Amino acid sequence: MTERQPSKKFIGPFSLPMFVVLGVVALFFGAIVVRQGLIESRAANERQKVRKNLKQIGIALQRYDEIHRILPTPAVESDPTD
Repeated sequence: MTERQPSKKFIGPFSLPMFVVLGVVALFFGAIVVRQGLIESRAANERQKVRKNLKQIGIALQRYDEIHRILPTPAVESDPTD
């Protein structure tokens, strides 16, 4: 009996380790894209909070004006070196 050599399957110009490396690289770039999305989402959320706070300040100033018929004077601190 002669021993047969196991046949190697030809899967094209790439080998299995190459597919593994490509998969890891694809996962890495996917993680970067997801991270960018999270960063942009947080920035949009922060802008929305700032917009809401400014709106609340504007409403408070309008109500103050309605009650007192004058806007509050700005608080200016004097420079202690003057």
